[in-house]
Amino acid sequence: MKFFIQATTKNKPYKDIVLNGEDLLNHAEEIARSSANQGSSHPKRSLLPRVKENMKFLEQAYRKIADYSTKTQDVVPATEWLLDNFYSLKDLRLEIENNLPEKFERQLPQSPSGDFQGYPRIYGLLIELIAHTDSQLQSETLKAFINAYQVQVPLSSGELWAIPIMLRIILLENIRRITEQI
Repeated sequence: MKFFIQATTKNKPYKDIVLNGEDLLNHAEEIARSSANQGSSHPKRSLLPRVKENMKFLEQAYRKIADYSTKTQDVVPATEWLLDNFYSLKDLRLEIENNLPEKFERQLPQSPSGDFQGYPRIYGLLIELIAHTDSQLQSETLKAFINAYQVQVPLSSGELWAIPIMLRIILLENIRRITEQI
């Protein structure tokens, strides 16, 4: 069973076939098996430039939506959410930048192949989780998915520590992708 998402589906929210229970855990193990024993000689890629790019896009979108809403009094629920929560997104950017120093990010094991090649391995793994849960993440699901992955390939303590910040990066990315569709 292969359900690896395609990052090349640029600008579409991370979403794939929703997997539940055993199927989701099997998927985690399959991801681990497919990347096990693959060395990587590719340059490491940083997530921070993408975070900045996402925020720049969201700032521009916020201004356009706010101007349009002011002029027309026409607000759809998705745009209303962005207008109401934009300042939280600005705080999210600062939190990401403060909690993911470049030196630490460079020390994380990288994805050896695929669409996330060169990015931190934990980032690609969590995108798979988000995509296959339709962004409906529960703490128990996260724990079980990570544990299933580690049956095949142990994660480093740095990767485990980076899980919350990686989820924030993916959240910001997904908000950008949804905003592009508005």
